[in-house]
Amino acid sequence: MGKTIAVSNLEVDISVACCNLFCDGAAKWLANEPIEGVQGGRAYIRYDPHGVVLSIAPFNFPLFTAIQNSIGNVIAGNTSIIKPEESCAAVGELLNQAAAEAGLSSEYQVLFLTFAQVQRIINDRRTVGVSFTGSTMGGSAIAGMAA
Repeated sequence: MGKTIAVSNLEVDISVACCNLFCDGAAKWLANEPIEGVQGGRAYIRYDPHGVVLSIAPFNFPLFTAIQNSIGNVIAGNTSIIKPEESCAAVGELLNQAAAEAGLSSEYQVLFLTFAQVQRIINDRRTVGVSFTGSTMGGSAIAGMAA
């Protein structure tokens, strides 16, 4: 989108730092949490995967936004679908390649979707969340679909 190499490299560095943060903290953040004071037994809070989370990424920070909105979901066991901005198809292809190299197949998908396909995913019973970064008008349309 016309970024300088320095700014592009910074986005890559921030994205790597985000991945490292989530990978380093996942075991602690997702561990069962015991509940004290339960009479007659033991109880705990358990974090389980919930389903599919769709992330609609913008053109201005296509890598970082896709990573930031998906890495935690994937680590927690959810499926993450990324819809990159059409003008950032190369970033989407690189994310797909990186996911394949990391052994992620169905858990992490970068898909080049039409508006109708986005609507079908949002309305699918398996979809439990949508992340959108973009215009107010686009956000209103996504919120309307998710309602």
